[in-house]
Amino acid sequence: SDVVSALRETYTAAELADVCQQSDDIHYHVDLKALQQLQLLTLGVTHIGVSMQCTCCTPTDFYSHRRNGTARGTHAAMISLGDVQ
Repeated sequence: SDVVSALRETYTAAELADVCQQSDDIHYHVDLKALQQLQLLTLGVTHIGVSMQCTCCTPTDFYSHRRNGTARGTHAAMISLGDVQ
């Protein structure tokens, strides 16, 4: 897969062990939360909060393309590098 090839160019096999799992001869499962955490750690971010909520499994709180298809809403996130006034 193109995605897995790009990841292998950037990260070691040990770093990808918990991020990318091959499910059959041509398909892979990429844990997006784990990948985002790896990317942040690589950039030097040390205080990372990872939500255990699933956007697909929690319809009252989140829209999900996997669950709803094209009928969706919007998501927003904020990252702060310092004090927020």
